[in-house]
Amino acid sequence: MSPEYMESGEATPMADVYSYGVVVLEVVSGQMAVDFRRPEVLLVHRVHEFEAQKRPMEDLADIKLNHEYDHEELIRIVKLGIACTRSNPEFRPSMRQIIRILDGNDQWFIEGEKKKESREEWRQKNASSLSLIRRIQALGIQ
Repeated sequence: MSPEYMESGEATPMADVYSYGVVVLEVVSGQMAVDFRRPEVLLVHRVHEFEAQKRPMEDLADIKLNHEYDHEELIRIVKLGIACTRSNPEFRPSMRQIIRILDGNDQWFIEGEKKKESREEWRQKNASSLSLIRRIQALGIQ
């Protein structure tokens, strides 16, 4: 769930974009959005840490793909998933922009380079989600 939805409970188009981004990251990585078997439970958090460490985006690809994918398309889709799950809704693409990106128009990424958030900003905005996950783990609900 998007950070703003966790805070307000209000569903918005940008909250839907966030959810779409989570699904994109699940499909690309072959991982679940929430996986209590991993030290870092939230896929979105793992991916944003991955990006912050400037690791190659190809390393996020589902291993079941056996490196059989279009490299440019993979990078585009990973970037899209990351962009859609930015903590600040103003930094996310609209659904109309998502369609353009999926059609191969990377202009939004070029313009969006100025709209990146720091690790600390991301953590602050996602504190509610991370806190909820910690409470669920403490209760042993998995």
